[in-house]
Amino acid sequence: MKIVLTGATGFIGSSLVEELHRAGHEILAFSRKQSGDRSGIRFIKEDLCNPDGCFDVMKEFKPEAACHLAWAGIPDFSWEKSLENLRMSTCFFEAVSRIGTCKKIIAAGSCWEFGNKMGLCEEDAECSPCNAFTWAKLSSRASGLILAKERGYFFGWCRLFFVYGSGQRRASLLPSLLQGTSYVKNEQALQDFIYIQDVVEGFRLALENDWPCGDFHFGSGVLHRIGEVAGCVKTLLSGGTLWEPPTSFREGGIFACTSKTKQYLGWQPKTLFHRGLMEMHEKEIKSKK
Repeated sequence: MKIVLTGATGFIGSSLVEELHRAGHEILAFSRKQSGDRSGIRFIKEDLCNPDGCFDVMKEFKPEAACHLAWAGIPDFSWEKSLENLRMSTCFFEAVSRIGTCKKIIAAGSCWEFGNKMGLCEEDAECSPCNAFTWAKLSSRASGLILAKERGYFFGWCRLFFVYGSGQRRASLLPSLLQGTSYVKNEQALQDFIYIQDVVEGFRLALENDWPCGDFHFGSGVLHRIGEVAGCVKTLLSGGTLWEPPTSFREGGIFACTSKTKQYLGWQPKTLFHRGLMEMHEKEIKSKK
């Protein structure tokens, strides 16, 4: 399959490029960073807010599906940056939807779209934007769904919970703990962690399978307490082994319902948190050698 991918050199995008390449797909990869082409993968350094430039390249490529991951400036969630990303997303959706060959577009959403909601979040539950970032994300989703209805393609919105793994932004919680450069401010906080390899498998399945327009969730469906997670990291840094995951909770935080995702994509998380954390730690060690 010919697939257009944005954000191709980012945390998730770089892993998704490898996942799609292993599956035999041909990829047109957009990124703000320059990267070398190789068999089956063509990298393009292009401003996605320039729809004409993107359109010409994509029209020549003739994609059958598109995956939009790009979201610039994280962790800048300001009004100005959110507007910039909203414009970039709508320009991309508009450009790729004009290409008659592309019949499927998926894009990355965020669990933060649920605002102050706590507990289990179903895929079709109502969202409530609480800041510029979540407003821009939900507006991007709305534009994709409206264009899908008008132009006859399928649009899927894949909400990500707390993705972790090798290649994550260094200032994020787990990388900073593994580097010993951070401390936990709220040990009682709970998060639904999902491993990067499970996430990219989900995106691949969304690109390969048929499904109705709408929302899907990539999360583990359980919560782990940050204080216990920090204890797991401390064990790894002292040379120990994690034999089991930290305690799982199903209240006190926001966590994913993935029943619709499993039904239509055939996806469910495979990696237990402690296994993913150990693999992440091992890759960190190798990268320093």
